[in-house]
Order: sequence, then structure tokens, then C-alpha cells
Amino acid sequence: MAKPLGNTTITSFNTAKKIMQKHVYTTTELRKTLYCDATFNAKKEITLPSGFKTNKYKNRLKRWEAEHIVPAENFGRTFIEWREGHPQCIDNKGKAFKGRKCAEKVNTEYRLMQSDLYNLYPAIGSVNAARENYNFTLLPHATSNFGQCDVRIDGRKVQPPESSRGAIARTYL
Repeated sequence: MAKPLGNTTITSFNTAKKIMQKHVYTTTELRKTLYCDATFNAKKEITLPSGFKTNKYKNRLKRWEAEHIVPAENFGRTFIEWREGHPQCIDNKGKAFKGRKCAEKVNTEYRLMQSDLYNLYPAIGSVNAARENYNFTLLPHATSNFGQCDVRIDGRKVQPPESSRGAIARTYL
């Protein structure tokens, strides 16, 4: 029997984030965000790099967040609970729901994928929010949306800085 690929034990996204903070990104050399090389400390406090700027998501500007390289929606849409819901996905007002919340509630395989540490990297919250679930590509004519942090977003596409492209490619592989 073939060995399963990916995460087989962490079934909670919150647990995955705690593992990242306490057991993966534990030294100052490792405590850098994927896209902008912003440093952060053990309390998840981000020091923005020189020249970083943004006009959007300012409430998430100095927030450390776990970024899904392969967006949760990209793999989530393959689950019926995401697309159509499930009988167990009823809120406290009796209304049915679907999407990420339903898949998270009832599907262990989805939770394992969502919590896979190979797909999670630290990011500045405002960059994570702006990236949304957009796919990566090269956007040679676009300019950075974040000043000296060369992340370019245009037309639902994102060009990451050169320094993060290897990690992104390995994650997709």
C-alpha cells in the first residue's frame, strides 16, 4: 500500500497555526514572512520591512497570519460539503450553510488538507487578505501593491516576489 502524501495527523487549522508558531518558526532566522521578508517575534508581532506600504486591509497590517499557498478554496471546491452543504451543516437559527465552514465541520480529509504545514507560510495579514484566493502568475507590467515588498496583484492574479517563488513552486509540486 502506498504511503499517504501530506498531512495525516493535524485536523485543526488553529492547531496547525500554533505548531507553526511554537515548533517551526522558532528562531530569528526563520521568523520571516513568505512574501515580504518581514520579521516577527514569538508573540506574532510583525516588524514591517522598510518601504512597505498598503492602502487596503490596514487593520491586518501588523498581524501575523498563516497563508495557504494553494488557496483553501482551490482544494475545498472538490468536496461536496463545500459545494452543496451537508445535513449536519445547520446554524443555530436552523439555516443550512455550505462552503469552507461546512467542509471544516464534517469532512476530516478537508481538515487535514487545510491544516497541512507544507501549504502554510507566515504572511503579513494585509498581504494575505489582498492575495485572497488568486492564482500565481507573472505580471511584468503591474507594479507592487505594497511598496518595496514586490507583490503585484492585478485582475485576480498575483505575482509573488522572486524570493518566494521557489517555496511556492515546491508547495504546488
